[in-house]
Amino acid sequence: MEETPGCFQKGTPVGAALRETVKTPKKAFILAAGFGTRMLPLSTQIPKPLLPIWGVPVIDRLCSMLESWGTTDILVNLHHGAGAISDHFMRSPRRNSRLSFSFEPEILGTGGAVRKASWFLDPDDPFWLINGDIAADVSPLPFLRLYEAEKPLSVLWLTDTKGPRTVELNGHRISTFRSGTPGAAGTYTFCGLHLLSPGILDYIPPRGEYSIISSYDAATADRCSVLGTCPANAYWADIGTPEGYLAAHAETREALRGRLPGAILSISGHTKTRQMLRKTAVAASGMAAVASDAYLAPGTTVRNSVVLAGVRMEEPASIVNAVVAPGVHLQKRGANIDFFAMPLRAMCSPRLDAAASGIGFRLDRTTVLPFRPRGSARSFFRLCCGRRSAIAVLYDPERAENCFYAANAGILEESGVNVPAILLDRPDICALVAEDVGDASLLDLVNSGKNTVRLYKAVLDQVALVHSKGTATVARRKPQLSEPFSVRLYSWERKLFADYFLRAQLRLDEKRIARVLGELRRAGTQLAMEPLVLVHRDLQSSNVLFNRGRPVFIDFQGMRLGPAPYDIASLLCDPYVSLPLAEQMHLLEYYDNISGAAKRETTTLFWWAAVQRLAQALGAFGRLSANPATKSFARHIAPAMKMMDRALGFIDNAGELREVICESLETR
Repeated sequence: MEETPGCFQKGTPVGAALRETVKTPKKAFILAAGFGTRMLPLSTQIPKPLLPIWGVPVIDRLCSMLESWGTTDILVNLHHGAGAISDHFMRSPRRNSRLSFSFEPEILGTGGAVRKASWFLDPDDPFWLINGDIAADVSPLPFLRLYEAEKPLSVLWLTDTKGPRTVELNGHRISTFRSGTPGAAGTYTFCGLHLLSPGILDYIPPRGEYSIISSYDAATADRCSVLGTCPANAYWADIGTPEGYLAAHAETREALRGRLPGAILSISGHTKTRQMLRKTAVAASGMAAVASDAYLAPGTTVRNSVVLAGVRMEEPASIVNAVVAPGVHLQKRGANIDFFAMPLRAMCSPRLDAAASGIGFRLDRTTVLPFRPRGSARSFFRLCCGRRSAIAVLYDPERAENCFYAANAGILEESGVNVPAILLDRPDICALVAEDVGDASLLDLVNSGKNTVRLYKAVLDQVALVHSKGTATVARRKPQLSEPFSVRLYSWERKLFADYFLRAQLRLDEKRIARVLGELRRAGTQLAMEPLVLVHRDLQSSNVLFNRGRPVFIDFQGMRLGPAPYDIASLLCDPYVSLPLAEQMHLLEYYDNISGAAKRETTTLFWWAAVQRLAQALGAFGRLSANPATKSFARHIAPAMKMMDRALGFIDNAGELREVICESLETR
């Protein structure tokens, strides 16, 4: 019989095989108490350890792996989702091990959890400690052999192919968990599995939350050995994020095809096969893990997604790079699910409940499609009830402009500008509900090959209305808006550029940064002399949707008085699209004609505005890319630099800035 890579041969008495080599621990501790912050909002409904990998909860897969290693006693710590996890084991008790729970009324951290579990540990024998949110396929032998040979405090599982790679080794000895060059050659990621001596208790304080890494630091300072091993023929995945959860499914499916480590994780009778999906006229491509009891209407497409138990999609939908949570019942035709779909009640959000009930949606029949995290202190959700849908926005009032959205919509609507209708405004709970105008953005349509110039001209017609009639409406109504563009605001944008791009991304020295900012100051000076009109402020392709052939503006909460060229440059020099120069010039001329602007003057200011706007964008991309939830914004940095280089070619006396941009492009 062939051996599954990374695992013992099926049918082999694993405990006996281990006894022939080294002593095997009988006890293991699974860490399952975390809040699941990285997996929000799904973790409000399902604790991460209960998330299935190809139909089998990850905690069950971990228990099975530990049992195959000879473990007979397993402890699980609980906090968030404690009832769901304990109920799961009541319904599906372990047959090959004894299971116990350690409930933490307050989160204790890994070190604190081990301290609380001291009653469970044998004082003379090591134990396994493993994170409850990993997918794992690994042999215990490398850990056991190293532990027996070196008698360390702990042996940790490391990998050099995935994750942040912040661990450094000196031989097998861990020299630091905080590498100064993360991701460089010779760095490793800790995979969440320890073979650990009870002696660790000597390095954990008697009370309070405490990190196991801090315990290791203290032990190392006391000349104890904390070792790491990077076993061959192993598979590991962090399923604690949506991206990691989907990737684990895709990787283990590929492992099954190639008979590689991780293959065992994709073997399950709890998910529909491709053949079953085809029989029901569901188009599956890439990875498609669909629960066996889920119903998907004929015509539905599933790509790189997980559909969990009890889901019913009554109409054809598109499910791409998404997780559909248990109990979702969706009747909206043509729904696009590209992140999560969850029952409203599972969101545990009184604000969303108020938003849905405020427009007449039944709470027990409403499905929520959260949008992916955006670069603002707002969260967006599509609410679906029957065949109706609307967009709910929850915002943080600390950012004042977030409170202006509904009023700004009224100004634009009065001026003849296409915006979503406001269905509900609840400033008392910082929530509003707007008309659902679909998902087709200007960016999407350009990327799909539509007539770019025609699309942009339709948008510029609306921009001209904002700049003319919108300005008149503001003059008449005198509403509260965000701070107008001024020398002070341009200075703030330069600081954003300096802090998050020049310093954090490029790591330039301060003298060179000062020279660059001196050149960039001219852009703000030029724009500050322009007449003030009403401007959108963030007029990029993703903030223009097309509904029934007409452009509709969104994300106008930062609308204010400012120079018209700033809006035009934001639109035509948008790094999301990167329009060719000829199209930029043609569309700029079109705007000049419909707005009555002087062509020569507008063209000069256009490029100054482009430099200013792109500096702001690069600063924003740098800041957002440093946040794990919005790190995908990093992909826009290179296109923004290329567009900045183009703009700098049309203005004088910015040689240092252009040199910095060109040097950076050459190294990417």
